[in-house]
Order: sequence, then structure tokens, then C-alpha cells
Amino acid sequence: PGAGSADALGEIAASLVAVRAMLPAAGLPSQSTESVAEWVAWCLRLIEGHQPANGEPAASEIDASVIARLDAIADRAYSYAMEMDFQFLFDRSRKLFSIGYQHGAHLLDTSFYDLLASEARLASFIAIAKNDVPVDHWLHLDRTLTHIGGETALVSWSGSMFEYLMPALVMQTFPLTILDQTCRGALQRQIAYGNQRGVPWGVSESAYNLRDRHLTYQYRAFGVPDLALKRGLGRDLVIAPYASALAIMIEPDRALANLAVLEEYGALGAWGFRDALDFTRPAPDRRYAVVQSYMAHHIGMSFVAIANAVHTGIWQRRFHDDPMVRSAELLLHERIPRRLVWKEPPPDVAEALPPTEADRPAVREVETPDTPQPSVALLGHLPYTIMLSHCGSGYSRYEDLAVTRWRSDGTRDDTGQFCYVKNVAAGRVWSAAHQPVCVPADWYRALLAADRVTFHRADGPIDTRTEIAVVPQDSAEVRRVTLTNNGDESVDIEVTSYGEVVLALPAADRVHPAFGNLFVETEWHEWCTAITATRRPRSATERPLWCVHVVDTGVDRIGPVTCETDRARFLGRGRSVRDPVALERDGPLSMTTGAVLDPVFALRTRVSVDPGQSVSVAFTTIVADSRERAFQLADRYHHPHAAQRALDLAWTSTQVELRELGITPTDAAVFQELAGHLFFSVSSLRASQDELMENRGSQSLLWSNGISGDWPILLATISSEEGLPTLRQILSAHHYWRRRGMMVDLIVLNTHAPTYLQDLNDRISAAIFASADASAQDRPGGVFVRRATLLSEDDLLMLRATARVHLPCDGRSLARILDSTKTPGEPDELGLEPVGRPEAPRVPAQHSFSDTLALQRARLHTFDAQRMGLEARMPNGFAAPIGAPAGATMPDGSSIGAAVPASRARPTPSRGIAVLAPLTEQPPLLFDNGIGGLTQELDYFVRVAGDAIPPAPWVNVIANPKGGFMVSERGAGCTWAETSYFYRLTPWHNDPVSDPASEAIYIRDDDTGELWTATPAPMGGDTFYTVRHAVGASSFEHERDGIHTHLTMGIAEEEATKLSTLRITNKGRRRRSLTLTAFAEWTLGSQREVTQHNVKTSWERELGAIFAWNTFDPNFATWVAYFAVTERVTGHTADRREFIGRNGSLSAPFALGAVETPLAGSTGAGMDPCAALQFVVELKAGETRDVVVILGAADTEAGARRAVSSYREAR
Repeated sequence: PGAGSADALGEIAASLVAVRAMLPAAGLPSQSTESVAEWVAWCLRLIEGHQPANGEPAASEIDASVIARLDAIADRAYSYAMEMDFQFLFDRSRKLFSIGYQHGAHLLDTSFYDLLASEARLASFIAIAKNDVPVDHWLHLDRTLTHIGGETALVSWSGSMFEYLMPALVMQTFPLTILDQTCRGALQRQIAYGNQRGVPWGVSESAYNLRDRHLTYQYRAFGVPDLALKRGLGRDLVIAPYASALAIMIEPDRALANLAVLEEYGALGAWGFRDALDFTRPAPDRRYAVVQSYMAHHIGMSFVAIANAVHTGIWQRRFHDDPMVRSAELLLHERIPRRLVWKEPPPDVAEALPPTEADRPAVREVETPDTPQPSVALLGHLPYTIMLSHCGSGYSRYEDLAVTRWRSDGTRDDTGQFCYVKNVAAGRVWSAAHQPVCVPADWYRALLAADRVTFHRADGPIDTRTEIAVVPQDSAEVRRVTLTNNGDESVDIEVTSYGEVVLALPAADRVHPAFGNLFVETEWHEWCTAITATRRPRSATERPLWCVHVVDTGVDRIGPVTCETDRARFLGRGRSVRDPVALERDGPLSMTTGAVLDPVFALRTRVSVDPGQSVSVAFTTIVADSRERAFQLADRYHHPHAAQRALDLAWTSTQVELRELGITPTDAAVFQELAGHLFFSVSSLRASQDELMENRGSQSLLWSNGISGDWPILLATISSEEGLPTLRQILSAHHYWRRRGMMVDLIVLNTHAPTYLQDLNDRISAAIFASADASAQDRPGGVFVRRATLLSEDDLLMLRATARVHLPCDGRSLARILDSTKTPGEPDELGLEPVGRPEAPRVPAQHSFSDTLALQRARLHTFDAQRMGLEARMPNGFAAPIGAPAGATMPDGSSIGAAVPASRARPTPSRGIAVLAPLTEQPPLLFDNGIGGLTQELDYFVRVAGDAIPPAPWVNVIANPKGGFMVSERGAGCTWAETSYFYRLTPWHNDPVSDPASEAIYIRDDDTGELWTATPAPMGGDTFYTVRHAVGASSFEHERDGIHTHLTMGIAEEEATKLSTLRITNKGRRRRSLTLTAFAEWTLGSQREVTQHNVKTSWERELGAIFAWNTFDPNFATWVAYFAVTERVTGHTADRREFIGRNGSLSAPFALGAVETPLAGSTGAGMDPCAALQFVVELKAGETRDVVVILGAADTEAGARRAVSSYREAR
């Protein structure tokens, strides 16, 4: 250091010593005193290290060049100050300074610095001292006083500490003057205001907890309301630590004590005090937010104020040593005037928080999973978005690609990305949310906010809290599971994630998921505990993407993290996400990776949770456009603290976005609630039942109006200019959805009578042009303006019937409109009432795979031939199958294809109904593999029991030129008419692992309440079935508690009609009463997700049948599907939600849970379509009864009636 700088270091050291001497008298907490003392000691050691020791060269010999540079900078700064001409900004007519100059217009700004209590008084003083402006300018500065709490002070514009004390850093305030009194009075009022609000004191202009799109903190003036002319300051409470530092010059003891409190609040950082604490925009789950920024200007002012305090105004003395300053010093000796102009303090009333930023985040709370329909939350924004229901299901999307598999099903709601939790010692498994295990929690709560979704549940001593958020900057979603042990003993918990990898367009995945799966490859990377998955491009235009699924690491983990990417190994054949086989086994997953047939990502880690403690595990899913970027993000998110950073960043990003969009958190909550109704429609927001049933228009009507009909439709009707505020809010909602990748066709229908000027149409166009969706007009997923007077009645009816949501634009807010459509007892934003559920049906006991296999082997050894009766009758024209091995023989020595004994001949059935006759014994099998084999007639015979089933579906395809069906050994499959793709009557899931059923025949013993199905799926349990696939027919045989059933499925010869004949025999010695329910899910198109909102149903009483049709499909608009039985129907429904139940499944249908509860008879439109027919069969001891279930379709309603009548009459 040079001589001058050495002197400066000496002065600073003296200042620090003085600060250390003041600490005991400051009244600080001991911990804070120690912290400040340590800081002072560190500074003194640093200074000592920079002072020259004996024998060292003189500073002047070392740093002469540095001193010269500093002198040059000082000269340049002085010249800048002296050459600056303040007259440029001076308005001579007003005798005031303008606040700025408009360069483009070459004009001064029309606002002025006109207050003496302002930071600008320093500029005024220097300008007068330089003779740039006249002295009377000082007299034109306003001197309005306020008197609050016994203190007198000049009024400033914003009541900030900066306005009052910044000039005092260099300008002296002389005792008994107006400026001295103002500074002291303002400080006292600042202290009182902080005490009044229960926070540390010190309000000034500063950064606050709001960021722009670049994540830069915003900055503005804050202050004490009764010191300010500006209104609305009471809405905000932002504390700036540098305000306390400025106060050191006046009240050093109180200022140091306040800084110590601010340190306890977390305001002190590595580079000094952070800029602010924001109590108006708090961080999640906290009372305030720390603004994580440092402002050099504020820290510099703090240093100057400290130097003034410990060196009796050293910077003030240096400033006043200048002769020019001394020449104007008299202005600063102004006393308080005798005739005072007082400002009355504002009334002490609470001011409303500003709608754009000060509202606390609006959170929708749902307290039960079993609501009438799912509530949803949309998180993130393009390119990475997710949708979550309040039960835990939902999708993840990257741009327009599906990251994980999801199916739109508002009833079952069981697809998406999940997390399983298992108490290892107790063997109890539950979901982190409700889905997919659906085990009832002791208590359950879902919190849906704009930035995150949080699930809370309690299961015994373990509380589970799951937070889910998106980090758009990283194209990542984080799911943090926190487990709290409220018990008295340590608990080992296994946490397992699960998601089905897609990385393709959702439509392509719906069409053929098994094919799409073939192109996905997975890898395991132990170094970052992550799975990567990538899809091999099939063309030059496809870009490769990498999906990463990673779990964080922590000290509380037990053993290594393990992975699984083979869905068949994780779920197990014939199982679903509700009961995966991987959850029945403790310990590691199989670590299978590579080109698996059905890819998933699943990670498992085990943690130990001590009593009263909490442990967190975070799973992160990421999409990257390169392998390098994928590993970079995997490395970032496998660290323990990455999840908290991600949650904080998600909150910040959401606040920035809401500010950019000009909407409040409450607006966002309403938009998300409305989005839920577009995903899962509700009758109160759709057209009436009469209009829905009356509409016979097809999709081509929409095409003629320029609307595709491929996306959900929101119809907004407007008849006057009073509805424009509602329309503007709908446009805001539409843009909000588009940013989240949610495609909605917004149709604005002008219903005003035609006029020459078309004022309303012009105003509508102007509103759209002024919105963010101006460029999306008349584009898919955009805005379409149509005039009702130019459309036909059929067009108007089509629009009303097709729209999933219909909103009247009448000037009300969307929140009021949504509230008005809710029926009594329906949930509002604060909570949802639970839906009552009857007692669950009795289902067969569940066993492990090993138990089931042992049971299967035992039964195979003690097989009862009496229970193996299978029938064999095939339609006319049956030919022996070709391709059998030459010379092959059966175990009994007969050759394959030999003449069939007369007793086993297959006669021609009436009207082509295939019925397989009973067998007297188990047939000998060729190529018997322990599960099944070929019979002499070349039928395939399969033994099925629980998990003891073939490793892949063994399917029989049965068809005629008009229609057909496929059925697996579990009874799953689908039925079609005309074409097996474009007009499926029931869904085809294309899922060889779970092989879910979409048709079933339920049998319930009315005496015991026991419930099962005639086929192994969906409700066969672990009991034994025999299955026979023959040419033209498949049969299923089963016995349960003396009730023997034999189901034969076949197809009519000349019609698209599937006929399922169920033969029921009472083998017991008492009379039996059975309630049978035939069930089918309607598709009436290619994919159920696409058609379900447009299927309509009716009950045809005279036929005992349910009819269904989908006029939306132009190729099959006249077709009618039918579902009937040959018995007298005692109950029916076409509402799948009523039958299965919310969050239910076909393995335990809600409607069959109570014997005394009949089906409700629901049919019509706007519901989740199905067909369920219930009837009672009374059987005497030894009696046999045949029942036929009829499922088919005809190209006209008359044809459907003829088909049902003919088959019922044939019976």
C-alpha cells in the first residue's frame, strides 16, 4: 500500500476498534455479538497483513503507479462533477428539476422533483453551489410536515429511508434544523412501524421477491405509509438491511441491534447483507422470503454510513471542506418554520393487496380421492409440462411428445408416473398419493397450486408428503417424497418409482403402444443413480431425445439403489399398476436394462426413519436433447439438495410467469379448475341431455366451419358488449393453457342479432387482437369467431353438443360462473366432499406368485375330470387346421386330424351360434408345457389360475366378413364390426403384460355376497379355470362353491354379432340364487379416449337391450351397437362411473358391492359409456341353465332391432 492508502487502512482499523468497543453497550444477543466481534477481528487481521513490516520497501517505491492512477481517477471524477450542467434538466418556469429527459421526443419529463425530503435534494444543493440554478430553487421544494407518534418530519414521496438518509452520507444535518429533525423523526417512525408490523424495521427502495423472465429480481421503492404522499404502500412489507446501516449515523445502538435480528432472519450472506426480506411474497411454507441478491450501491452506502458513525462524520467533513460546498452551507441551517403546513395522517385502514403480485398463492384443497370427477393441476410451461389429478395420475409431456404413458379415463384415473411406499417389516404397501394402489389412507389431502402439487396422507405411524414441481429451465420434474415416523420404533421403508416410457406422440402411442415400445432402449448408470432411455429414430427427420430418471442420494439410505426397466418383470403377467409383483418381493429390483419389449423406469431405494424423524427421497425425470446434457442434469439432480432448489425455482418461475401474463394466483387456480372440466367433462357445463341426444351431426359439420374437432372444444357465447370482460378472461385462460401445451379449440359464438355496423363483432375481434392469442386465430388449438346468424340450426346444435364446456359471456368472472354451476354438495375451491361407497365386494383371497404356482401344481396332480367338461361344436364350413407336423400323434396314439368320434361331432348350430359341448374327461394333450397344449381336434387347451398363466397372451381371433372379436386365455380382448380398427365396439388395449378385460360376465352368490367372473379376467382371483381355443369358438370353464359355469364365445355366421353362451349348473344340494351382470365398455370407433365424449346410449325396454351410437364419426354415423341378454333384465346402466366407481376397477366394481343395491338405470349422453345388464338366475339342486349375451352392431337402428329380436327369439 502507498502512503495514502496506508493512512486509510489505519483509519478503517480505528473504526473497527471503535465498533468492537460499542458491542457490549449495544444490547445484542450474545451469539450476534460474537459474530460481529469475529468479523471485526478478521478485518483487523487482514489490515495488519497489508501494513508494511519493518525493513520492507516504502509504499511509495512499490505503488507509485497505482497512486498515480488513483489520482487520475479522482481528477476525472471531479471534472465530471464540475462539467455537468444541471440547467439541462431545470424547468425555469417551475423552478424545479424534471425527473428525466425523453430523448425521442426531445422533451423534459412532465414529472418533477419537488420535495425537500428527497434524495434529489443533494443534486439541488450541488447545482446551487455550482451556480447552475438559482438559490430560490431551494425555496420551491415542498416542506409539508407530518406529525406521527410525537415525531415531526417532512413528507417524502415514498417514505423510504433512502430518501431521508442518503443525502446525509455527505451533507451535514445541523442541530435544531428542519432536515436534522426530519431525519431523526423519520428514523423513529421507521422503528415504530417495524414494531407495529412485528418485523425488523427499515423500509427503503430495494429488490423484492419477484423476478422477470430472466429470473432477475425486480426493484422499486417501499416505505412507511404515514411518511409518504404515495398511496398503497401499506400493501407491501419489504425490509431492506441497508436502511438499518444508514441509521447507524443517527442511532448506532438500535441500528446494530436491528442488524443482528436481520442476521437471525437469514439476511446476512457471504458478501454482506442481502438486499431485502420480503414479507409480502413469502417463500412456500415460510413467513417471508430472503431476496438472494446483493446491491453494490447499497453495500457501499452502508460502508460510508459506518465510517461516518465511528469517525464523527468523516465523509461529511470531507464534503464540507470544499469551498464551493461551504458557500451554500447556509441552506442547510433552515429551522422548522413557525407557520407549519401539516399533512394529516391517512386513516388506519387495511389496504387491499395488489391483485398482480401480493396475493398469496391460491391453493385448491381436496380432502378425498373419491370425488365425482378428478381435479387437475397443470404445472410447468413449454417445453416441459405435466398434468396431475388430485389422485396422483397424469401425464408428462416434452413439447408435443409424451414422456410417460397416460390414458384419459376420468373413472379409473390410474395411468401416469407413480411412487410406491412399503413398510418392509409390516409388509404394507401404499401409494405416495392415492393412485395406483388405492389403499385408503387414515387421512388424505391433495393441495393443487400453480407451482406445485402436494399430497399428504397418513398410514399408521407413517406420514407421507409428496411434492411435485417442474423446472422448465431444465425440462425436469421433481417428485420429493418425505416420510415422517410418528411411532415409537425405527421403520425401514422401501420407496419405488414407476413410469412407462413413451418419448413419442400421444396419438401414436394410443394407436400401437406395443409397436412403439420396440424402439426404446434403456441403460443404468450407477455413478449418478439414474436410468436413461432413448428412442431409436425411425427416419431422418426424427431427432433423438434422452429421458433421464434419477433418484437423489442421502446418508439415510440403506443399501444400493436398484432399477428395473422391463414392465413385464415389474408388474407381472396379468397384473396392473395396482398390484405389481415387484412390490410383493422385498429387496432389489432385477436391474434389467437394454432393448426390453415394454420399457419402464423404476428405481428403488430403502431408507430408515427413526421415531420423530423425517427422511426425504426425490425422484427426477428429465428430457434432454443430447447425451451430454442428459448426464449433466443427472449429475445435478442426484445430489441431495437438488430437490429443494428445484422446488424453489419452480415457485420463482411461476411468479415470474404470472406477472408476465398479468394474472393472479387466483386466476391461475380458476383456469386450472376449468381445464379439469375440459379433460373430464361435467354435465353442468355441457349442453342439456335433450340437445346432446337430439344432435345427429358428424365431425364433417365442424370441418365445414373450419374446426377440426380433434381437440376439446370450449364454446363461449356472447350477445352484448357487457360480456367482453368475461371473454377477455377466457382468452387469458386459453393462452395460459397453450403455454402448458394443452390444446383447446376456443369457439367464440356471437349470438347478437345482425346489425349494419357489427359493433360487437368488431369489439370481439379487437379483444382477440389485443390478447396473446391473436396469432392463433382459425388455427388448430386456437380461437375461432363465428356468428350464430350465419350458421344453420344443425351447425349450432353440433357446436353446443360437441363442446365439453359451454360458458356464457355475461360480464361475470369465470370463478362466479363456475361456482354458479355447482350443485349443492359439490366441491368448491376449498375442499371436496367425499363420495359414499358401499361395502366392497368380496373377492377371492390374493396370494403370492409362489403360493399360486404351488396351488396350481397341486391341482394339476389331483385334477377332477368331472370339472373339465368342454363342449365342441363349430359353425358350418369348419375345416381341419393346416400346418400340423407330419405324422404327429396324440398321447393316446391317434393321429392328428383323424376322424372325430360321432359322439364328439360338431353339428351345425342354429343361426351360426357356436357352442362347445362338454367333455367327459380332460383330453390328452400334445406338446403339454404344464400350462396347456393341443387337443386331438387341434384346439388349444390352457389351465389358468391366478398368476399361473402363459407368459404372453394366448389369443383366439374369431371373425366373419361382418365383424369379429379376439379373446385371450384370460378372457380379455375386444369386439369389432365391419373393421377391426375403425369401428371397435369395445376397447383394444394392446397390452400383452396386463391384458386388461373390457367385457365380463359377473356372477354373485346372493346368499354369501361372493363375486367372481366367468373368465379369469377381471375377477377370477387365484381359482382354477380351464380355457379352450378352437376354430370359431373359445370356452372357459370354472367351478366355485358348487356353481359350475361353462362360457362359450362365438360369432354369428352373417352378422357382426358376438354370442357368449353361459351354461350354469348347480352341483350343490340346495337352491341357489345368483345375480349375473353382463358388462361391456363402449368404444364405437378406433380409440375409446377419442370417442367416449360422443357416445350416446338408450334403454330399449321391449328388447331388454342397451343401444349405443356415435354419430360424431362420419363413417359410422348411422351405425347402432347393441348389448342384450336372453333373460329378463332386472337392472341396467350405461354409466361406467356408476358401475366401476371413481378410482375403481373391473376387479372390484363399485355397483356390485352390495346385494340390495340395484343398478340405477342411467342412459343418455355426456357420461362415461358402457353397457351393464343385470338379471337373476334361480337354480334348483342339479339344475342347469343357459344364458346368451348378445353384443354386436348394425348399420341402421332397424337392423340392430332385428338382430336383437332374432337372437332373443332363437333362445
